Amino acid sequence: MAIGTISTLDLIRLPGPVDLTQISQQQWNTAAEILTERAAAHTHPMFRGVMNQQPQITFSTSMLGTLLASCPLVGASIASTLYTYFKKAAVTGSVARATSQHSRVAMTLGYLHWNSITLNHNQPSEADCVLTAAYDGTNEPFVAAGSVALSGNLTDTEHFVCGPVYINGSQISSIKQAVISSGIQLRIEGADGEPWPTFVGLEMTDPVVTIQTTEVSPFVSAGVDGLALNGSSGLVVYGRKMTKNQAGGVTRVANGTSQHLSFTGLNGMWRVDMVDANGTSPAMATIRVELTSPDDSTLPLIVATTATIP
Repeated sequence: MAIGTISTLDLIRLPGPVDLTQISQQQWNTAAEILTERAAAHTHPMFRGVMNQQPQITFSTSMLGTLLASCPLVGASIASTLYTYFKKAAVTGSVARATSQHSRVAMTLGYLHWNSITLNHNQPSEADCVLTAAYDGTNEPFVAAGSVALSGNLTDTEHFVCGPVYINGSQISSIKQAVISSGIQLRIEGADGEPWPTFVGLEMTDPVVTIQTTEVSPFVSAGVDGLALNGSSGLVVYGRKMTKNQAGGVTRVANGTSQHLSFTGLNGMWRVDMVDANGTSPAMATIRVELTSPDDSTLPLIVATTATIP
């Protein structure tokens, strides 16, 4: 039998609208918990029904600036329609975007957050994101539709690599990777016998930044148990923006240009978790920075999408 329909990834349209077009992977998960019952120890199931569902969409994107402008450390509430699209494939490539042969899923209530952002040295950098859907009282958490045209157009212009890292005002050299983890936990609640959650919101964060460097001197300065961030300069991690160079020239936006990313945490503690040395390969130090808030009105991690690198 011949293959019927094949579809591939397309953009995610956040309320605004804000389009995330650089999606490397996406997964819809209906997360159904099924009640299965057998009457009086009967051998075979006689009743099945959805007991509970917590639908989620997970995806990865390299559009870090666009994402972070809409979704900072604490995430973002979704209270108007969000769309995720799949484009139908033809034997000669994708079906034209304006043709009503594609598919989409709509979400009218939920929460968007990122679990981690990985900044790599001279490798693609991405954010791993989660969309958690809820029931708005009228629409199911996911409303799927076929035979639709695709919204907007795809672009691919926004890429970052890892930039410099500073701790307490001093630069840590030879950075290979920085991973910023939000540590977000959500409060997901339902009531009144509804199978879907009717409330989803932020319960807590636990931001941690993990840095890998071939510079082992931080182990000397931090000691075994680490040091405090100083509350004034603290931790700053930069994401260095790339630029197209089809016409030649450099592939990095200049340092003093306000197009880079920065992740700043002034309070907390840092230490060297591990130094790994293997044969003739360079020794690699792993620095762990655990951030805290100085008060109940200050975020432990501040994100900027128009930062300048010193």
